[in-house]
Amino acid sequence: MGKQRIMTIAILKQLLQELSNEVTDDFQVWLSSDEEGNSFLPMFESPQLCLAIDPRIKTDCPVFSRWILFPGESKTIYIRLFHGRTNANQDMNEWGLDGPIFGPYEFVHTTYALNLKLSKNGLCSEFFCYEDMVYYDGVYYGDWSVFGLETLEKRKYKPAVFEQKKEDLPT
Repeated sequence: MGKQRIMTIAILKQLLQELSNEVTDDFQVWLSSDEEGNSFLPMFESPQLCLAIDPRIKTDCPVFSRWILFPGESKTIYIRLFHGRTNANQDMNEWGLDGPIFGPYEFVHTTYALNLKLSKNGLCSEFFCYEDMVYYDGVYYGDWSVFGLETLEKRKYKPAVFEQKKEDLPT
């Protein structure tokens, strides 16, 4: 595939005009949340939740501003711990223990692979890492995955209640 040009508002307006007989006012706006188009996220109606206008950026097109659209999966990030073992030095030939799923969170943040912070409503839950694993409730997890509400519902995951005292590393 050759170099693709970035769509402008003028081109979007033209496209919507061309499709005006097919696209009616009750159509909803959804964005693909992955590059293969396997899952979609809705756009919120409120522009404060889904639209940013950045007039300062200079791109390779002659337009010097851009609209940034954010999909509407607000406060629905979950984290799943897996590939667990009770002994941090155990060699793993199998997948190990499945761990809990926590959420929903607004964001997940990692700092130098030392800790993993999960935030919701201004409160922060925190895991500490031991070597290359996350510790929780007596288990060292080698893998974690972050995903949205659609995956939670599709896989029928059941979130657990995060208890800060269970993340304390043993002494």
